[in-house]
Amino acid sequence: VNVGFRGVGSVNVIRPLPGGKYLVGGFFTHFGNAVAHNLARVNSDLTLDLAFGQVGGTGYTSAPTVTFTGGGGTGAAATAVINPSNGQVFNFTITSGGSGYTSPPTVTLTGGGGSGAVVTASISGGAVTGIGLSFVNTGPSGTVLCAELQGDGKILIGGFFTQYNGTTVNNIARLNSDLTLDTSFSAGSGPNNGVNSLALIPGGGVYIGGGFSTVAGVSHPGVARLNANGSIDSSFTTGSTSFSVNSLARQSDGKIVAGGSFANVSVNGVTRSNLVRFNTDGTVDTGFSNATGANSQVRAIQIQPDKQILIGGDFSRYNGTVVNNLARLNFSDGLLDGTFAIGTNLNSSVFNIVRQEDVKLLLFGFFSTNVAGAPSTRIVGRGTAGGAIDTSLSFGAGTNFSAFTQPSALQ
Repeated sequence: VNVGFRGVGSVNVIRPLPGGKYLVGGFFTHFGNAVAHNLARVNSDLTLDLAFGQVGGTGYTSAPTVTFTGGGGTGAAATAVINPSNGQVFNFTITSGGSGYTSPPTVTLTGGGGSGAVVTASISGGAVTGIGLSFVNTGPSGTVLCAELQGDGKILIGGFFTQYNGTTVNNIARLNSDLTLDTSFSAGSGPNNGVNSLALIPGGGVYIGGGFSTVAGVSHPGVARLNANGSIDSSFTTGSTSFSVNSLARQSDGKIVAGGSFANVSVNGVTRSNLVRFNTDGTVDTGFSNATGANSQVRAIQIQPDKQILIGGDFSRYNGTVVNNLARLNFSDGLLDGTFAIGTNLNSSVFNIVRQEDVKLLLFGFFSTNVAGAPSTRIVGRGTAGGAIDTSLSFGAGTNFSAFTQPSALQ
């Protein structure tokens, strides 16, 4: 299915929403011909939900007439396009840019049986070069890397952005169910660098992971815990040494597993490489025996129903044992689970691991051959197969570039 995101960038996260809709975040400018800035809500048929974002009006049964006035110029002309299924204006075609414009002209829509569409124009070189719907929600000003749906319907997003709907929010924000900014959640000046991963805490609060060293001006390298209102939970601290986190996973006992890019780093006084498990106060769980750990960065973590821990990334060894880019660890001690036999055919990075309801796993990444040396991205993750390839599903030649979403995106 081609859902039509375009613009230089990527789709980084997909989350199911109530009513069969999906939240899609990343770094993009359009969904098809409609402007969508880094965040979009998509209907169950994968059409853009125009109720979020653009002011397309209601009740249009035919294309309204487009008129340009003011701006110091003349001759601009355009036609409008409507969506008959919802009666909204959603696109425009400029048939003439006109000339002599020194400022953007006012755009008026008349006729078509509807009302309420709000339109603006842009100019360049004296001509009208752009025309589009105004926005109720301008969304995040930069890349969205992660998102999580809370039990109350509100949505946390993280990434590299400084504003949401024009309000300053640095790299972390919470949205209401209608995707407006929830101003009751504030992390102050926020993380001083991007947020790559979120892990919700039952009853309120969230762990954030990323490349930051401070949150709201307070030292919190790599991982921080925020209260339900966005303030820092000062009872959790990871020390003073900077390290970068790609992925977080919260265990049922409250401990948090963090994977990232940090070779032989002293985390709260304990040396760890690319993977660490924290106790609920931020101290390192030394019973999680991964002193040498992964020999390159960990990008994805998935905790299975039996509490065993799957990790994916760029590594070729874990605690000195060859495990190409994917491994399963014991919950009890962090050592390799020897029953998970995947061989060494997975030939490049794993960016995400998604567990399906049938306990099979979908892998997303940069690889061209999987655990069986075949061009597929689905494996059996439990049971007697213990990592064998699931040949019942084939993606053919797959995608022509790396595939990645944030953990749990497609569960």
